[in-house]
Amino acid sequence: MMTDVLIVGAGPTGLTVANLLARYKLNFRIIDKKAGPINQSRAITVHVRTLELLDKLTLAEKAIKQGVKITDVKVFGRGKHITTLPIGSSEEKDWTQFPYALALEQSKTERLLLEEMEKYGVRVEWCTEFLNLTQTDDEVSVTVKRPDGNEEKITARWLVGADGASSPVRHALNVGFSGSTYEVDSFQADIELEASHSSNAVHLHLSHGILVGMTPLYGECHFRIFGTISSEFAAKFNANETQSVSLEDLQAWLDKYFFIKTKLTHIYWTALYHTHRRIADHFRIGRCFLVGDAAHVHSPAGGQGMNLGIGDGYNLAWKLALVINKHAHPNLLDSYEAERIPVANMILNGSDVGFELETSNKPVMQWFRFYVLPLFINLLLRLGVVRSAIVKVFSQTWIDYRNSPVVAESPSVSVKPKAGDRAPYGVFEEEQTGKMSLFDLLKGTEYHLLLFEGLQPDPKFSILQKELCDLLTRYKVAVRIHLITNKNNNLHQRYDAQTPCLFLIRPDGHIAFQGQLLKLHDFEVYLDKWFLQQELLPLNEYQ
Repeated sequence: MMTDVLIVGAGPTGLTVANLLARYKLNFRIIDKKAGPINQSRAITVHVRTLELLDKLTLAEKAIKQGVKITDVKVFGRGKHITTLPIGSSEEKDWTQFPYALALEQSKTERLLLEEMEKYGVRVEWCTEFLNLTQTDDEVSVTVKRPDGNEEKITARWLVGADGASSPVRHALNVGFSGSTYEVDSFQADIELEASHSSNAVHLHLSHGILVGMTPLYGECHFRIFGTISSEFAAKFNANETQSVSLEDLQAWLDKYFFIKTKLTHIYWTALYHTHRRIADHFRIGRCFLVGDAAHVHSPAGGQGMNLGIGDGYNLAWKLALVINKHAHPNLLDSYEAERIPVANMILNGSDVGFELETSNKPVMQWFRFYVLPLFINLLLRLGVVRSAIVKVFSQTWIDYRNSPVVAESPSVSVKPKAGDRAPYGVFEEEQTGKMSLFDLLKGTEYHLLLFEGLQPDPKFSILQKELCDLLTRYKVAVRIHLITNKNNNLHQRYDAQTPCLFLIRPDGHIAFQGQLLKLHDFEVYLDKWFLQQELLPLNEYQ
């Protein structure tokens, strides 16, 4: 029996794809060669944009209850505080309902996604290994090894490779993975200290030509420590993800590099690894897609990796669903690669520069890092616009798709936000319900249309509104319309809605189309290009 989608890999990215496909009631399978969910913490940072996406799946609040809110990165040089970088902000009004990063172990993020997916009756097929694939214009044929050792042929309309940096799917597709490996050894461990420290900040310590850091995790005195280490100290570890260093050795490392007086009481998990910077030459080959680490890996600077993968999965899944359900034209899927490769390159380049700046042991770079950079940063941080820019870089709210082929706006429209931007956050006011977050209004996996009355209302508004509603009924895609009256002055200002206008918001929260209500034909052209119309019944069918 053919399945709509086969997902290979049940990490955060693959489970994100599965959660959306389940909500669209698609027939799909998800396999993983592991025996079950991971127990190691691995990635621990969930940024603002990811929390907003999880909120659309009703998972954000559950995640927050299990994590620690992080608002700052405190940077120290040889034990002395040199600067504090904001990664959360309450200064910028109406920015997000999650003005912080969340320290949450990857194992917990995966379990939240797994439990939510299982509510829809879907189970991961564990101990099932991808072996190879062939594809035609119409389907993908995959051979897998079942838990009993037997092989099975799975036929799917589409394949999603979410199987990590070594991705057998990517290898089977013969897709290049260009890049390089950093020379330094990196280390991380989850530990327990006898005395707790700042509960809402990451501590970065620069000393002896090495970067080390500490992030608080849920539970008193529970921390993630991480950093680059010397080759001599690396010899004390094995390259696998099991505890392989004594309390005494790790205590000595803490004492040398963190300049804090505290006692290490327990080691939960350690890992020694080399950091890579690589990106796949293509994110799509025919009916096969690469997402997450299968498509790109990079330095851990800024904690962007898992967030980038979840963003990939979300971007792809709703498009797959609309095409499979025959609500959208198949060329909608071309936009996945067009949108996500530029984002991945931006993050790879940014984290690459950050990692080099943090870890270089060149004397000139160390001098710059300790004496020049702190003065420069502290001077710039006096400017609100700089603080906001830093927050946006960490939070991934800077991501836009303005150059995407599947976003558009009416000609000669010069207002902001632009098509492709993340829809701005704001507060919606309604007499019956009172104030509520605009993002609460935009939850779920449908398209939403914000119809603004305009600060300068048009006497024909009600007629135009009916024409808009009639237009949308012609298409199969589900669109929820939200009327924003001019009593919502705050939202009108944030969306620059001086006259009656509309903003079509995609299932991932980005603006698909924006235009004037008086130019409804432009919107009709956009809808015709990307969405399928309802099939008209013969006249005798109506009788």
